[in-house]
Amino acid sequence: MCSRGACTLAPLSEQSGISGTAQPEDVFFQRGVAFTGIQSRLLDSQGAAVDASLAPARTPDGSVTLSALDYKMQEDARRLTWSGQQPGAWELRAKQPRDFDRQANGDLLLTATLRIDALPSQGHVVAYAASAGGRSELQIGSWLQGLPQQQWMTVAIPLKCFRRGADLKRLEVPLGIRSAPGLQLSIHQVQLGAAAEHLLDCPAS
Repeated sequence: MCSRGACTLAPLSEQSGISGTAQPEDVFFQRGVAFTGIQSRLLDSQGAAVDASLAPARTPDGSVTLSALDYKMQEDARRLTWSGQQPGAWELRAKQPRDFDRQANGDLLLTATLRIDALPSQGHVVAYAASAGGRSELQIGSWLQGLPQQQWMTVAIPLKCFRRGADLKRLEVPLGIRSAPGLQLSIHQVQLGAAAEHLLDCPAS
């Protein structure tokens, strides 16, 4: 069971790259690539989307760029850099709406294997999930500031945190990150799981 500060990390499978007991439909981003049925996208300050399936990629206004980097294998991670003059976003969008209500009721976590390379000076970073009927946003800038920098780790947000605003029975974006200029994240994997090293507490109702 997770405590406020840390949880036990589930072992990684060397064969599939999917950690713990996650099913393929619960994996969104693996070894730096969007998983089956998921699209990796960059969005500029006006919401215009660019396909980020291949690296390098950038928004037309240069607010967000994506590049490949090595973690455990060659180019098995992606570095996201918010380097423009305007805010931007990176998101994982399902090609068809998915039902994650059962997983949320089971207290599953949205986990990510990542490294924080730089943070915006104003700390304005939002994690979001979206459905056709709404959107749920969580301010995570302060949380990220309290995490280790320049080292790979697993972090998690309880899926149920996104209930306020998003329809988890018809989820289209399981994870998006919007930030002001200055954020740089390296991401290897995003999936549902039961454990992580650093857990975000859901905001109070």
